[in-house]
Amino acid sequence: MGVEFRQPQYLRDSSGKTDDSEPTQRIRCPIHGFIHYSRNERKIIDHPLFRRLRYIRQLALTEYLYPGACHSRFEHSLGVMHVATLAFDRLAAHHGTTMERSFQKCAKYGFDKETAMAKARQSVRLAGLLHDIGHSPFSHSAEAAIDKNFDHEALSVRIVNGSDPGIKGLKSLLDTEFWDGCAETVADLIARKLPPQLTLLTNLISGELDADRTDYLIRDSHHCGVEYGRFDFKRLIESLEICENEAGGMEMAIHESGVQTFEALVLARYQLSTQVLYHPVRRIYDHYLTEYHKALSDGCMDTPGKILKENDVTMLARIHEDYQTKDPRRYKWAKRIIERDHHRMIHGQGIRSLATDVSASQRTFEELKTTYRDLDFVLDRPEKPVRIHRIRKANLTRSEEEAFQPLDLPVISKNRQKKPMSKCSLILNTIPMDFDIARIYLDTKNLSHQQRSDFEREAQDIWLRNGGGQ
Repeated sequence: MGVEFRQPQYLRDSSGKTDDSEPTQRIRCPIHGFIHYSRNERKIIDHPLFRRLRYIRQLALTEYLYPGACHSRFEHSLGVMHVATLAFDRLAAHHGTTMERSFQKCAKYGFDKETAMAKARQSVRLAGLLHDIGHSPFSHSAEAAIDKNFDHEALSVRIVNGSDPGIKGLKSLLDTEFWDGCAETVADLIARKLPPQLTLLTNLISGELDADRTDYLIRDSHHCGVEYGRFDFKRLIESLEICENEAGGMEMAIHESGVQTFEALVLARYQLSTQVLYHPVRRIYDHYLTEYHKALSDGCMDTPGKILKENDVTMLARIHEDYQTKDPRRYKWAKRIIERDHHRMIHGQGIRSLATDVSASQRTFEELKTTYRDLDFVLDRPEKPVRIHRIRKANLTRSEEEAFQPLDLPVISKNRQKKPMSKCSLILNTIPMDFDIARIYLDTKNLSHQQRSDFEREAQDIWLRNGGGQ
């Protein structure tokens, strides 16, 4: 639907080769209201590779736990583009001259004197729009079963820059509708390979204050019907600042009046991760999806081109077919998913960061499997701890310093003095930078309630004996 919505004068007609760069199109979003885009951008949105995101849910099978969680990567990507634009425009309104001076140093990307700001803004919008275009079905669940070189970020870059001959990507469309070299700029932005003078653009898409994180926290909370991930993101955008980094470029900072809002963002991520994304029921269905994809023997997702032909709908059709035909390789996983017949957790210490507790859970699982060989146990343990934030905390140990490579997020005072966030926030010094889990599940279908309780007590006793809870 067309609508009159004009950009600032310095942005008009300088980032595209045609007159179709005005944001005359709009779409309704339950989170942000109207999201505006240009006719050029609509050509990206209408491309088959982007339309595919309509059929990839943001949270895989989380709807089995939160029935409203049926939203897609399509709407999230539009939201990231919108939030990134709001943040860019806020910074440009207050620091446009400084930003322009920094961007103009990057002639490689075509950021010349006349077009630097417009091209930077357009690059951020396109990177926000396309950052998830390479997601495999069921988002991260299937990704664990495919070639690591085909993870969603690497595949997104391949799609944008046209580096894979097996994919008819977006390079030609981007370079034709915007400017020569647009595809390379957007791909490098998504891959975080931009030079220091453009660090600010990377921060807007993938950083501690990024648009991706902002949108998914608000959107996932809305559709799950929970309050955990909500925070005042509009206030956070109003608090954004910039400062010079060590390499002479610009990077993101925050005004001292926004410290509490940033604390709320980090706390929101911690709570949504622990209460929704790593909920025990959601995690067991992620396990089934991963194992189902590992059991596929027809090579349907062994190349980037094949991955991009699949989505949640096509894979659910495969799962239903395997359930009906009782395919011996995949039936047990298909049955779990279709009948919502999942293992029950018999051991889990909540969200803990202590390596000794997690190791004790691993040993507990192995002992139970050895003792009860006729029962079906499942261990849920991520490959690595789940990262919450990378903001430097006070009194980090040397090992923590090496593990986290923490960032000193600058806080800008009213008189433009700069201090690290660790000196301005007591709360962030108490929120863990990551968390780890190890849970043991058991198929309790043929067990009585008392037998299940007995296994829970036995698992706890073994865990304590193995050094847990010390």
